[in-house]
Amino acid sequence: MPYFADYCNQDNLLIDTTRTLEDGSGLSYYWNNTHCSWLIKPRGTSQIKLNFTNFNTEANYDVLSIYDGETDQAPLIGSFSSNQLPNEILSTGNALFLTFNTNDTIQGQGWELYYTSIFVGIEQNNLENQFQLFPNPVNNYLSIISKSPENYTIHIYNVLGEEVYSQTAKNDLQINTASLNNGLYLIEISQQQQKIRKKFIVKH
Repeated sequence: MPYFADYCNQDNLLIDTTRTLEDGSGLSYYWNNTHCSWLIKPRGTSQIKLNFTNFNTEANYDVLSIYDGETDQAPLIGSFSSNQLPNEILSTGNALFLTFNTNDTIQGQGWELYYTSIFVGIEQNNLENQFQLFPNPVNNYLSIISKSPENYTIHIYNVLGEEVYSQTAKNDLQINTASLNNGLYLIEISQQQQKIRKKFIVKH
């Protein structure tokens, strides 16, 4: 028989660069009719990587939602429930907003995750000036203008952190985005051990 745990709180602000986070119930079952939120915004970070270690909630009714920004008005990365671990999540910016909402029946053990911060260095800022992307939003073709004579590598990720495209190129490049679903994407450009990341939107 489930027993009650302390409520998790709303509007928690997390600024640690690396931290473990859970629903608030510890070893107990989480409460019914729970409404919790967390803003993850480490100081000085450029992106946040999030990995789950445990996940057990009532499928479709007790839901953890993750947004790519500072509020629940930011783009929704995903809503998760049941007992399957979500995939690794990579933000496109310096903040993630999480909400956990449960209904009035059936409790579970809840969830646990850890996050780490990704920082942009001075070298990456120098690389920023070497590449331009347009248009944004993009329909069928994303153009990359390179001012560098060196080879570079492209990786494109969706909001779940899944790689959807990769290529090594030199000089300017056009990427066919017709097969990508509408939504927010992160493009990573790497060259000589330096990396930059930019966001773009696909809108057909």
